[in-house]
Amino acid sequence: MLEDQASLLDKTLPQIDKNSWIHKWESRCKAVTCVLSIFLIASMESPILLMGIYLTLLVMVLSMGLSVRELIRRTAHLLPFIILMALPIILGGGFPLKRDRILLATLLALKSLSGLYIMFILFFSQSIPKLLNALSYMKIPDVFMSIMFLTLRYIFILGEKLRNMYKALISRLFKPALDRKTFNAMGGVVGGILIKSFDTSDIVYKAMISRGFNGKMPVSKPEEIKLSDLLKSGIILIVIIFILILERRWFV
Repeated sequence: MLEDQASLLDKTLPQIDKNSWIHKWESRCKAVTCVLSIFLIASMESPILLMGIYLTLLVMVLSMGLSVRELIRRTAHLLPFIILMALPIILGGGFPLKRDRILLATLLALKSLSGLYIMFILFFSQSIPKLLNALSYMKIPDVFMSIMFLTLRYIFILGEKLRNMYKALISRLFKPALDRKTFNAMGGVVGGILIKSFDTSDIVYKAMISRGFNGKMPVSKPEEIKLSDLLKSGIILIVIIFILILERRWFV
């Protein structure tokens, strides 16, 4: 199952350098550091310091081997949401534009982009199965890990089924449009998938039980945490905490 997931993810994740210092960073240390960094950055209030952190994260993402073109393409997916979030805040106070509203929109945009780049570091520097395998050794309840493994698996299966159904519709001269015929066809497809999913889930459950599944996904032993991994995590967290202290004393 994990091998199938890895092959599917290789087609969706960007092809980047596999020997960067971030790739060599142990998964558990990396995950904890990324999550803590997001919470620490979310508590910042200085746009100047946030811009500095954003540029630092930009350099880190590029150091993984991610091309500028690929980075722009991935970042563009978030930009419409940032714009839809920022415009009501900026324009909500009417004209002339108020400085505090512009500042708030800027802070939210920088925090969102910084969080996005942290997710790039976490997910683009390792395979998802490898990350889940490492998380299973971090005292996370087995039921949650099983849900995460299976959800990952069946997201791709669902996507594949939708693509196959769409190809079948096109082969039957179906032309999507904003009319009743299209909505009826799409409703039939969604209904068919929903009904079939109940039968499939029952078959999968019986197959897993027959193979001795006890609610815990089998995983391999994660990599050993080295001193260099702890140093990477420690340095990054100490720098962010230092910036937070600096902000509280000088920028607020």
